[in-house]
Amino acid sequence: MTWNLSLKNIAGIRNGEATIEPGINAVRASNWQGKSSFLAGIETAFGTEVPLTEGQDLGRASLKTEDDIFTAELQR
Repeated sequence: MTWNLSLKNIAGIRNGEATIEPGINAVRASNWQGKSSFLAGIETAFGTEVPLTEGQDLGRASLKTEDDIFTAELQR
């Protein structure tokens, strides 16, 4: 099952998109590159986290799977 993640003003990510394919996926980067923010974005789409980017009033996390779409709209 492929997941398509779209983030706007979530944690340290202003705008971003990622595709997560079946199998093993790894998130690898040096410090302060958004790895934790990426994971927080997935948690936000599922409704278990609400990390709106500092200084922003609106945010959105959307996770589309083959079966469903999970979207969280955040407002300060």
